[in-house]
Amino acid sequence: MNILHISAHLGDGAGKAITGLSASDGINKYACYLLDEPRKMKWVDFALENGIEVFWNDAEKLSNMLSVFDVVVFNWWECKITLEFLSVWETLIAKRKIIWTHQNGLFPPFPAGLIESADKFLATTPLTIKKYPNIGTLEDNLVYGFGNFHIENFTPKNSYKISETLEIVYVGMSSYKRFPANIFDFFKAIIGRIPNVKFTLFGDYSDDFRNDVLSSEIANFFDLRGWVNDVIARIKEYDIGLYIIKDEISSTTENSVIEALSCALPIVISKIEPYEYLLEDGISGFLAKTPDE
Repeated sequence: MNILHISAHLGDGAGKAITGLSASDGINKYACYLLDEPRKMKWVDFALENGIEVFWNDAEKLSNMLSVFDVVVFNWWECKITLEFLSVWETLIAKRKIIWTHQNGLFPPFPAGLIESADKFLATTPLTIKKYPNIGTLEDNLVYGFGNFHIENFTPKNSYKISETLEIVYVGMSSYKRFPANIFDFFKAIIGRIPNVKFTLFGDYSDDFRNDVLSSEIANFFDLRGWVNDVIARIKEYDIGLYIIKDEISSTTENSVIEALSCALPIVISKIEPYEYLLEDGISGFLAKTPDE
């Protein structure tokens, strides 16, 4: 089959999911139309290297390709450009239309008519199907959005000896778009119980969060590393993975949590609905709701 993806961009997790699954297929032919000019080229370059055509800002070519592709997949997450395209999507003529959502549909809720605008609707967390039973079943409508993830390529952590300092790691965007407003209460609660602790945060960070770290009385407990390419190899050096996320989050499959679990890193994550599907509390990790927990 010929499968055409429509996506706002190919950055970060979405790019990994879309191009990774496409490249690992080995049977079907893929192309991807971007609604915006790409700003990050990592996954665009990966797609091109694996024979996946990527194009943007070309409505005429999109129209022509729709006539020859067997399936068109609209990768959904709510932003200005996808909302603007939604009216176009609803009128598109294609042999088979699929929506693959990369948000859970709770925060924000899906726009009216989104589910019904496709022949099939694919979710990336069981929570979505629980909240929107008209989508279908877990067996038929759940597709984890984790790209070309292969657990056999992950070497598990093999030493759990803690040195003088407890090393805690977080991987992802450090921002109040993800963290609860009282995130520093969590950090301070940990420091209060375990004074010899250090928090290492990998990934991009917002200016306001960085400034709050640097101006806080616990600034010396932090190491903001920024974006790195070899984070999977590095996280095994740490003792615990910590993922404290606010309630109103659009997350589905949390790649960094799955990677930490695959590396056998003990983790603590927020006790919120999307994350409760990622582990078994007390077995593969721990769920925490409050700073004391």
